[in-house]
Parts: sequence; structure tokens; C-alpha cells
Amino acid sequence: MKVNLIFGYTGFLAKNLYLQLIKKKQKVFVITRQVIKKKNFISLNLYNKQKIGLILDKVKPDYIWNMVGINSVNLKKNMAINYDLSKFIIETDYNLKFKPKILLIGSIAEYGDYKKKFIESDSLNPINNYGLSKSFQSIYALNHAKQFKTKIIIARVSNIFGENMSDKFFLKKAYDYKPTQKNKTIIYKNFKRDYIHIDIVIKMLYKLMHNGATGEVYNIGSGVAKSNFKIFREILNKHKVNINMNNIEIKDNKTSSTIYFDIRKFNLI
Repeated sequence: MKVNLIFGYTGFLAKNLYLQLIKKKQKVFVITRQVIKKKNFISLNLYNKQKIGLILDKVKPDYIWNMVGINSVNLKKNMAINYDLSKFIIETDYNLKFKPKILLIGSIAEYGDYKKKFIESDSLNPINNYGLSKSFQSIYALNHAKQFKTKIIIARVSNIFGENMSDKFFLKKAYDYKPTQKNKTIIYKNFKRDYIHIDIVIKMLYKLMHNGATGEVYNIGSGVAKSNFKIFREILNKHKVNINMNNIEIKDNKTSSTIYFDIRKFNLI
């Protein structure tokens, strides 16, 4: 049986991936900074190449999923998590010798905002520290795959949403929304993004890991730009919650903002 190793567990993406792999009755190990008393969970409070290498030698994974990520205004924190961890995994002797398939999570933020629709061959021009750290990851990983023939795939993911998403994301307000609430929910109607549900993302990532070409980048999204207001209403409709416009305040952004993915490359696998 093939062995999966997931870096991360408490995050939205990692936890959903873990649950889906377990449902598929696959052998799964998890590396997490927290102490979690579950079978095949490994606690690692500090990520470094030596410790990661020892775990890889013991677990012997066929598939490595790096689901750890952070979006901070602090560049040093972003680099430590979004770049250094991937670099440590890639540089292990285990990876160089056995070449397991490694899936790294990139972001639509790597492209920046110089156009609306992005394809994988577009130039990277991040406008924040999060996108910059993910861009470093992409450049290093693709160079390593080319130079050492390591089996690395990068999934640039768009805006994920779902029932148990973090409170820091706007669409969590849709899942918590009540027509009787007194406080107003502010929605920017001309802010459009490539929103995609977590369940679809996990299916796409699974397909990418098993069928995608190594040494390549794939955009993971819906391929459609939707306004905040439209996706907000879609979530309410799905959960059969009526919207009360008396506690909704719709505003325009100072500048219209539309960013989404071209996903034709993924659709070919």
C-alpha cells in the first residue's frame, strides 16, 4: 500500500485532505506541531531538515503533501513557513534518493494583480509578503525538479471556502449569517475572485498528485470570477437561509478588483 505523509493538520486544507484520504482507506501519516493522540500522528515542534529527514527515512512516504502555510504581514514568518519548510523537505537525502511525489501549495497571490485572468506561464509579480514567500517556493521547487529530477508538483490555489473555514476569511460570515442579526454585514459587490469549495479543491489536488506532470505548476480554481455578494448569496441559498437586506450593507471598492484562474491546463490531466 502506498504511504501518504501530510505536513500540517490544524489548517482548513490539511484537515480536509486528511479526512478524504482516510475515507479512501489509504495509509496516512501526519506531521504536526501540536501533540495529537491519533494513530500515525507525529509531533514536530520545530521544522528543520535533519528532523524532517529522520521522519521521512522512518515513514518512507510515496506521496508527500505539504499543507502547511501562513498568511502574515511579516515577511520573515511567511518565509519560514511557506518557503523554508518546503525547502527542507525537498533537500532531504530521502527525496534525492527515492524521489517521492511532492505536492506543494502555491497561491493565486503569486501572480499579483496586473491582469484579471492568469495562466500558469504568466510572470510572477506578487504585491504582498504572502505572495512573495510562495513565489520563492515556486522558483526554488521548479529549479530543483529540473536540476535533480525530483517529483515536485505545485498547485496554485485560488480562494477556498467551506463550512468550517477560519473566521479570518470574509465568507465565514455567510456560514454564520442569521437573518435576525442586529449587526450589519458589509459586502463589496465589485470585488470578484475565483472562489472554489474545499471539497472540489481536495478532489482536484488528489487528481493532480496522481495524474499531474512533475516539475509543473497547475492552477487550482473554478476558472470563474464571482463577486462577494454573489457567492455570499449562493452559500445562503445552499443552506436555505433567507437574506435580510436590512442587515446587509453593499459597498463598492474604491477600485474594481477582479482576479481569477485559467484552469485549462488542469482540465487536460
